[in-house]
Amino acid sequence: MSDMRSYNYSSDQAGTAVDPVEKKSFSAGLLTALVYPLRGNGKFILLAWAVFVWVVGILKHLPLIGIISWPIVLGCLCAYCFSVISDSANGGDTPPGWPDMTDWWHDFIRPALFMNATVLACAGPFIVFAWYFSDIVDELPGQALLLVGLGVVYFPMAITAVTLRNSLSGLNPFFVLLSIAKVAPAYIVACLFMAFVVFLTFVALSLSPVSIPVIGPILINAFMLYAVMVLMYVCGLIFYVYEEKLGWNMT
Repeated sequence: MSDMRSYNYSSDQAGTAVDPVEKKSFSAGLLTALVYPLRGNGKFILLAWAVFVWVVGILKHLPLIGIISWPIVLGCLCAYCFSVISDSANGGDTPPGWPDMTDWWHDFIRPALFMNATVLACAGPFIVFAWYFSDIVDELPGQALLLVGLGVVYFPMAITAVTLRNSLSGLNPFFVLLSIAKVAPAYIVACLFMAFVVFLTFVALSLSPVSIPVIGPILINAFMLYAVMVLMYVCGLIFYVYEEKLGWNMT
């Protein structure tokens, strides 16, 4: 199997890989997920990112800077998401360092395009449904919620496949659905766990001191990245623990 860090990330940017003999269990990995962002240099990454986004939020009102600042933020975040998934899929249990940001295409544009394509693929059925039944969509809440739910469930395996295959071919519905079926019980647990993390994040955000200048926005930014790191770690964990069952050809 080829190195999963092939998605434009070198091994010196990755966290601590685990020897196959010491391979952790899925349940142990889920417990690790909650503290994962705080391990190693994770605390500094959270703080640096929170401050960076806060500064960008101030500069967004300036001409030109405001136009290019948020796409850069999105590209950075997407690149780091792929880095976390790749490292977690290799057994890493500490956050990888921030990816090199020296190439506009590979470090900003391509990760953003891959992430947006994945989100669009997951939301596609709902978008088509809402467009086709635009006149009566309000009368079909059950069907709409079902399609949204299916897209949410589809996303973790899809983004993992896109990352590790380093290609949008990972969005192939047959490939993704078959992979989900192969590890269905664990995958359901993973999705429920990720839903719980999202719920906790919303609770934390609602309790954050938003009105306090500087501190409030920085805390919110840190909470958001914390949740993203946990979710992406779990995505990679699924592949790491169930690599043999999934049977992905990574060569």
